[in-house]
Amino acid sequence: MGISFERPMFLLLAIPLLAFTLIPWFKLSKSTRRSGKHVLSLTLRIICIVLITLLLSGFMTVKQTKKTSVIILADLSDSTRHVRQQMNNYVRDAMEHADKDTRIGLMTFGYDTVYELPLTTDLRFVSFETSPKGNHTNLANAIIMANAMMPSDTNRRIIILTDGKQTIGDALESARQVAAQGVRIDAILLDTGTVGKEVQVNKINLPETLYVGEEFELVVEIESSYKTEAVLRLFDEQELKTVQNINLQEGINKFVFTDIATEPGVKNYRVEIETKEDDILRNNRMYSYIRVLGTPRLLIIDGTGSESHEFVKIIGDTANYDVISPRMTPTTLENLRKYESVVLMNVKKSDLPNGFDDMLEQYVRQLGRGLLTVGGEESYALGGWADSTLEKILPVNVYQRDEGEIASLALVILIDNSSSMQSGPKSPLELAKEGAARAVRSLKNIDEVGVIAFSDNAKRIVEMTSGEDKDYVINRIARIPSGGGTMMYTAMEMAYNDLVNSDKAVKHVILLSDGNPADKGFEKIAQMMKEKNITLTSIAIGGSANVNLLSSLARITEGRIYKAVDAEDLPDIMLQETFLAMGEYLNNKTFVPSLVQSSPVVKGITSFTQLHGYIGTELKDSATQVLASDNNRPIYAEWQYGLGFVASYTSDLNGKWSRSLLAWDKGQDFILNMVSRILPQEEDPDLGRVETSKSGDKGHIKAILNTGIADGDENIETIAQVISPSGKEMNVPLTLSGLGVYEGDFVLEEEGNYLINVVQYKDGKVVLSKESALVSSYSDEYDAFLKSGEVVNTVVNNANGEVWDNIHDIFKIKLLGAKEYIGYTLPLLILTIIIILIDITIRRLKFGNLMRSITQKSSAGVEMVREVYGSKVKPKIFKPETEVKQKALRTDKKAKEKKGVEKEPDKEKKPTTSVSSLLEVKESKGRKKL
Repeated sequence: MGISFERPMFLLLAIPLLAFTLIPWFKLSKSTRRSGKHVLSLTLRIICIVLITLLLSGFMTVKQTKKTSVIILADLSDSTRHVRQQMNNYVRDAMEHADKDTRIGLMTFGYDTVYELPLTTDLRFVSFETSPKGNHTNLANAIIMANAMMPSDTNRRIIILTDGKQTIGDALESARQVAAQGVRIDAILLDTGTVGKEVQVNKINLPETLYVGEEFELVVEIESSYKTEAVLRLFDEQELKTVQNINLQEGINKFVFTDIATEPGVKNYRVEIETKEDDILRNNRMYSYIRVLGTPRLLIIDGTGSESHEFVKIIGDTANYDVISPRMTPTTLENLRKYESVVLMNVKKSDLPNGFDDMLEQYVRQLGRGLLTVGGEESYALGGWADSTLEKILPVNVYQRDEGEIASLALVILIDNSSSMQSGPKSPLELAKEGAARAVRSLKNIDEVGVIAFSDNAKRIVEMTSGEDKDYVINRIARIPSGGGTMMYTAMEMAYNDLVNSDKAVKHVILLSDGNPADKGFEKIAQMMKEKNITLTSIAIGGSANVNLLSSLARITEGRIYKAVDAEDLPDIMLQETFLAMGEYLNNKTFVPSLVQSSPVVKGITSFTQLHGYIGTELKDSATQVLASDNNRPIYAEWQYGLGFVASYTSDLNGKWSRSLLAWDKGQDFILNMVSRILPQEEDPDLGRVETSKSGDKGHIKAILNTGIADGDENIETIAQVISPSGKEMNVPLTLSGLGVYEGDFVLEEEGNYLINVVQYKDGKVVLSKESALVSSYSDEYDAFLKSGEVVNTVVNNANGEVWDNIHDIFKIKLLGAKEYIGYTLPLLILTIIIILIDITIRRLKFGNLMRSITQKSSAGVEMVREVYGSKVKPKIFKPETEVKQKALRTDKKAKEKKGVEKEPDKEKKPTTSVSSLLEVKESKGRKKL
């Protein structure tokens, strides 16, 4: 048994506290100090100081303990799936052989660690109920967490049940940490058996860098535990390139493929092996990549099939390019990043694959690639680009929000809601309502809109309403029911009456129908509309609509006719028609663009030639407008978007609006300059390089940069922009680790190729951008031929433990040496409070009155004794403290007078309280002199 103090420095606090208590006490007179009251009070205060000092210093008693805490760590990673029952038995045996002083807890681990059972002496275990992620074995983290769960005042032991694999973390370092705290680690190595029928891909060997046109070898290494036949597949990006039927020998097998680097950029490969019998399938696939240097390549997406003819004639041999239709557009970032830049030529958004604009945004912002958009009647607002990610990338808004410069619109939408419009899984009526809603959303606040539905009769769904009330109008449109025949005349008449009284500059009707109206007289209403400058556009839905009638109505009013064979096209048609009705988006007119700002795109050009049309857009705040129309709308605008560059040209290049440009002697220079403007700058190898590596579940990035910027500059930021195989984005900060060396790590959550772009910023501007990649294939957890067990042996040797064959023997080794610390905070606190209260009570009591009361009671008791036993009993009267003091003073005075000491001057006498003193004074005053 010993003692200990948790905060020993607080023991020094006793010195000032004792001084503060004793110094005032010594200043009292001796007689006062010797009084029982003061002595008792001082004693209590000293005891209180001692208790407070012990309380603050954390006084504890220390003794050796037999209490033992044991955490069993069960490896439930995927590599131990065949020995789970064996682990169950070990856990149950441990609980049976533990003594009364031992508490056992259970944790399971794989990639993460899960606490399954708390420390207790009453464990009831049947089977594992937790499921940690099994794709990795993180023994290091499991050891640290197990140590954290055991009380430090017990003997501590960790028992590991594992097959010996460690795929991530540093278990040896964790073992050393816990061993330094007195923790013992024992282990049982589980035998997962010999490797069965197993085939796996070990590696793919490729050159690091090639140039376009070079031939190279791709070497695949496959390991097999037995002799068998297999099928080997090689994928170039997502496309199957080669299939081979191969014969595998037991051991290492190598197969060589040859290929030619045809395109610049990062080229991805995937190898897959297939056999009839294979225990583990996760190790049958592996990824790799190669980087090819060469001339940049453009991807030209031609929206109509005739937009790019003149364009490709001009760029000729200055760049490599592929021309495709919107339907053939790449659907993965891996395929898209083979191109340095993308050109969209008069493309409708609905013709592009779903999600392409989101992928294109990543392509530009994260990978630093370029984008050029070229106009036409199916681009920008008319192409359905509004409120899309594609619009977000552009330097222009496809909506023109400056209402002061745009004519106001009064729009009436006539929707056929007869029974035939309700057919199909997604009915034409529902699509018509969706299109009407999109049309309403595109309106300006100064516009107005009305909605009329017609079947057997016409019903006004929305009165003519301001464009500000979009939500109300859309909500009313959504409630349009279906049913009945097709009676159209009344609906057209109602639309005419609504618009003829409107004061808006543009008055327009959009008519949707899928049938043949039963009534007549429509041409008369159409002629009345024309006289009042009201235009009508007809949309014939499906094959049963009366196209001739609808075309006639549109022609009379100088509107347009659309044939929506597929009802899915309705929303886009209605939105496009609404923009066309506004009159400011499609501009068929001849003008000369003005040069607004200088840019490399107009290098050597001091004046521009005529253009004959463009699509109206609006410049974004931070973009640069280089060319402007006669009413200051953007013709060519550009800006930096993330790491990439985006330019928008709002006229066409197919010869309709650009015929003068294509014939102009400087027109070719302007077009080539637009292409050069969006191409990324070539990387300078002298500015540094990026190295990547994989360790367990972590990807490591090391950038060795030579930008001439001082290391440690606070205005410098270096990050790695990482895109996972599924398109997930990560920004990884890179920290300075050496002269010009920046490093960082990120978690590899997926299999495949990670795109990495290291960017260095100074004062918010890009100084350098370097592209790289990192491949992640299957985890070592699925490596059937990986040797295991060595790590566990090293761990237990560094933590005073052993590797055992069974759990019974582990508990034969009793752990000693742990100390149990018993604190006394609560008892000391209670005792201190009690003593303080006693001290306060004593100081408040008047001991003189108390003693006099006791004396009087004692005298009364003596008289009773005399009456009983006679007069022989003499009372011993207790004299109060005041009387004793006065008698002592008188004795001292007489002694001084006998020695001849000179009397001091009379002082004012203090009032006496004893009876004998009062009698003495009275007698002296009443005695006469002789």
